[in-house]
Amino acid sequence: MQGLVQLFLLTPLAFLLYAIGLRILLEGVVALIRVAENTTLMVEELRKEG
Repeated sequence: MQGLVQLFLLTPLAFLLYAIGLRILLEGVVALIRVAENTTLMVEELRKEG
């Protein structure tokens, strides 16, 4: 009985939490890459002006 509870309830819940955490981590990485890209573009524009 206890094995069935773990199989059908706890395992999918653990996978869901893992997937949510992984998505949060990857969204953070994407945000950092976009910030770096925008910063590079801003620096290039400032160098053109100056």
